[in-house]
Amino acid sequence: MHCVWVGAASIEAVEENLYDKILVPRVRPEEQQRDEMLDAERAQDILEHLSKFQYASKEHALVALLWETCIRIGAANSLDVADVAFENGHLRLVH
Repeated sequence: MHCVWVGAASIEAVEENLYDKILVPRVRPEEQQRDEMLDAERAQDILEHLSKFQYASKEHALVALLWETCIRIGAANSLDVADVAFENGHLRLVH
């Protein structure tokens, strides 16, 4: 994070030494990720609501994709049209 602010200051996009004024919280590695799980009943409720009130919306497609494939949100966001094999319904994920 420090280098971002230094770089921004070097082109006068922010105050010089702004990075000294920003308090970045320190978090232990085990606290940096969540381990909450979406239970099946709640997921079905969400999907039913989206199917009824926001059918084929971005949110509906994303929740359905995440629930049906168990991929991570970052992986879903990285998908392009070229990553979808429409003829057989497969997704191509490259990490």
